This record gives sequence, structure tokens and C-alpha cells, in this order.
Amino acid sequence: MKLLLNTIFCFSCLVANAQERIAYRFLELPATVESSSLGGYQHSFTTNNLTHSFHNPAQLRADMKNQFHFGFNSFYENTRQLYLQTAWHNQKSGWNFSPALTYLNYGRIDQTDLFGIINGEAAANDFLLQITASKAYLENWNYGFTLKYIHSQIAHLRSGAVAVDFGLNYRDTTNRLQAALVLKNIGFILKQFEPSRNYILPFDVQLGISYELPNIPLQLSLTTLKFPLIDHYRTTDGKTMEEILGRMVVGAQWKIEHLVGINVGYHYARRKDWSNGEQGQGLMGISTGISVYLPRFQFFYGYTPVQQQAWHQIGVAISTTRKSIF
Repeated sequence: MKLLLNTIFCFSCLVANAQERIAYRFLELPATVESSSLGGYQHSFTTNNLTHSFHNPAQLRADMKNQFHFGFNSFYENTRQLYLQTAWHNQKSGWNFSPALTYLNYGRIDQTDLFGIINGEAAANDFLLQITASKAYLENWNYGFTLKYIHSQIAHLRSGAVAVDFGLNYRDTTNRLQAALVLKNIGFILKQFEPSRNYILPFDVQLGISYELPNIPLQLSLTTLKFPLIDHYRTTDGKTMEEILGRMVVGAQWKIEHLVGINVGYHYARRKDWSNGEQGQGLMGISTGISVYLPRFQFFYGYTPVQQQAWHQIGVAISTTRKSIF
């Protein structure tokens, strides 16, 4: 426990003092559709949907085996993202395994000189290859880790890194409650974009809790980001409540006959960061979506407004078992 607290403290202080040098910001984008429609961050939702383990390795469980997920995300401008994930369970050892791949393409961008004169086009893309392993502990606990290889390219510049995520979940089925702790992106960069500038990984400590209401088909969740020491929204005018709200993500899912889920999420930091003084804030910070669960096929759609545009995310899943993801 002492080693864990020291690790959190050291990485938190490092990131807090180097916000402008953080690389691989695409790791903070919501790759999976259902998590995106629930606010973008979701670590404790009670579900058998495999994609929730993408951001929290402790969410990977034995009943998620034999699922295959494919996702397509249309972000701003010409930015497109592809996502693949599957899983299996090793009965002899009790371990669960899940490989996943995310590829983000920014299309062709203008290449300029120091005076801003366009002299051609350049390609930019990111990809993440990861393998997750998890195991149950006692009756209510689950722990896991994810090994990652991260790669980015901007024109002729390339950078690579390795990282690991750690997750711990507590699940109380009697009281319909689940809680989670996740340490994100502990690692180092193998190759910097430029030797003269030292970038770091976007380390984060995140907490989550979810609760299913007993007599209503509604599940609520709360996720805390940048916990406990990373001052991501540092202010000088005493806006303590704004700092706290900026680290909170709220999500809710209404279930209809165990076949359809209506999802909604709210992320205050997105509303603050994406606001446009001329156009107003509108629905920014709010995300919505729908999940359709059939015995062997599932469909997911997510919608997130971003100023005058929107993120559209589509996902499909195929399962070789008839067990409901709900």
C-alpha cells in the first residue's frame, strides 16, 4: 500500500508540473461507444459489455468471453477512429484476457513553414495496441492490468511509448453497488518526437462508483478524474467548486425490457473546455446514446455535440453465447 501511494504521489506531481509537455492526448478520447455516451469515462458500470474493460482492466470478467466488438468513431473535421476488441477466459488459471486495437486517423493536414506558408500536406495518425489480463479475488473483488504500446506520427515525426494501467473493482451484487480505482498510463516514452523536448505520458488516477436502483431499471454512476493531487483546473480566483466539478463525470442508463439501454452522460470539463463565447455552450458537456442487446448481436450508438459539430460513434458486437450483456 505504501508503494502504491508513493507511486501515485510521484506521478501526480510530475504531471501536475508538466501539463504543457503531455503527449498522446488521444488516450483521453472515448474509444468505446457506450462509455462515450455515458460521459466519456466509465469504470464501475455493472454490465457484461466487454468494452468497459478497455479503460478499466478490472472490469474484464469471465462472463465477457467470446465477445467481439467493432467500433467506428467520427470526430471533428476528418478525424476517424477504428476500434477492435475481443476476450477469452482460461479456465485452468482463472485469468481473463482481452486484446484490443485503436487506430486514429486525422486525414491530410496542411504543412507550413515558419512563416505560415503552405508548402504541402502531411499525414497524422495514432494507434494503440493493448492486452488486458484480469482475475477474480475472493467473492467481491476483481483486479487487472493492461499492457500498452502507443505510437504517434505527425508528418515525418514519430514517437512510441509503453505503458500499463492497473485496475481494482469491488462489486456488491446484493446491494447493487460497484466501485473502482484505476491508475492510467504508468510508463515511459521510447522515442520522443523531438530529442530537444521531453514529453511525458498522461498519467491519471480515476475513481468510479455506480448504483442500480432496486425498483427502477436505472443505473447511475459517478467517475472522478485527476484524483487526488493533479491540479488540472488550476485557478487563481478561488473557484474551488469549478475545479471539483471539472473532475466529475456523471452517467445514467435506463433499461427497457433488458433489450434496450438509453444512455446519457454529463462531463463539466468538456462544457468548460469546448465552450465558444460567440456561439454559447448549448448542449456541450452532454452525451447521449442507445444500446440494443440481442442474444448474439448488439448495436451501440453515441452522440456528443462539440460546438457547431458533433461526434458520432457506432459500435457492433457479436457474441457466441446467448447470455445478455445486461
